[in-house]
Amino acid sequence: MPQHLVAHDVATGQLLGAMPLYLKSHSYGEFVFDHAWARAYRTAVASSSSGTRRREHEPSSVQDASATTADTPRARAVPLKPGVENGSSRAGYYPKLQSCIPFTPVTGPRILVSEEDAQRREALYGILARGLVALADRLGVSSVHVTFATAPECRALGRAGFLPRLGLQFHWCNTEGWRSFDEFTASLKQSRRKAIRQERRKVAEAGVVIQRLRGRQIRPHHWDAFYRFYRATVESKWGRDYLKSSFFAQMGGAMGERVVLILAEDRSSGTLVAGALNLLGDDCVYGRHWGCSRRYDALHFELCYYQAIEVAIELGLPRVEAGAQGDHKLARGYLPTLTRSCHYLRHAGFRKEVARFLKLEREQTYIRMATVSTQRNPFKSDAAEHLRRQGLRIEGKRLLVE
Repeated sequence: MPQHLVAHDVATGQLLGAMPLYLKSHSYGEFVFDHAWARAYRTAVASSSSGTRRREHEPSSVQDASATTADTPRARAVPLKPGVENGSSRAGYYPKLQSCIPFTPVTGPRILVSEEDAQRREALYGILARGLVALADRLGVSSVHVTFATAPECRALGRAGFLPRLGLQFHWCNTEGWRSFDEFTASLKQSRRKAIRQERRKVAEAGVVIQRLRGRQIRPHHWDAFYRFYRATVESKWGRDYLKSSFFAQMGGAMGERVVLILAEDRSSGTLVAGALNLLGDDCVYGRHWGCSRRYDALHFELCYYQAIEVAIELGLPRVEAGAQGDHKLARGYLPTLTRSCHYLRHAGFRKEVARFLKLEREQTYIRMATVSTQRNPFKSDAAEHLRRQGLRIEGKRLLVE
């Protein structure tokens, strides 16, 4: 349910800022997972209300907190019950407030202001951040979550009482100005370069023809085929097809040349067998959904990763974000990249427990970031520069966060 937050100038009525905000009765489609928190919340509230010491319910590791599947949502909408006791919602963890771009694990502005003056901009960030807290109190919800926010936004939210959380994605970045796919692979270690060539060769030898369609080149029958592929992926992962067939055609018509559909065709029959959907930003190729009706060795890597890199190079876009998670992307030239989210939990005792967990999780995230960047680095060059761009530095046996 939309609950967008806006800030107006009291004197003039001018719109000064806004935040996309939703009231949610579940945690699906967010990519920053809090299912373990939801399970622990009711116990934490019940324990504090009875005055007894509760058993620890925080996740025991980063994996416990972040591993999940796109199960069909079982949560039902819970009506708000005004009236708050001990800083907790009588409705339990749900409903909650979520500031995000729905179903989209992409970092970008969440606090939207047009002010260019740095000082006034910071002031507006603070006003909207405090407005989130005030709205949560007024509605009596358990929590507010701002996902995939920018670093400056997270600093402002932190000053308003939000807890910071880090995550990892794998992005391809054209840091060296590569002008072709071969130039990119030339920068990789010999073993990785050989493996990529073998994977691409397998697809070609399987009799698969790849075609890239953009904007008006994408016809209704292409969207019909892609929807079948999308459904096949959803069903194989026991998920839910929250995007319907009409959505893709509407998106194609509305976004035009921003849409790139990469399709695989069986050469012998002319049948479309797989597809990957990409959206073009001003400086990035965003890989979104993929699916196939027939399995081919390495076809997923070709359509989702290598073709996206080629699109980025051809269009002069410096980055590819191929969705959330996926350590297998590292071997294909996609390096670990930090993502940020912020969380406000109204129940004091529960907030303390989550804060303790998040501190440990951040340390593990930094360590994992440094470990995979150095020990599994696919490039010839060392990982020091990449880590520096992520705000990390290794000195001897110490990992420093700048």
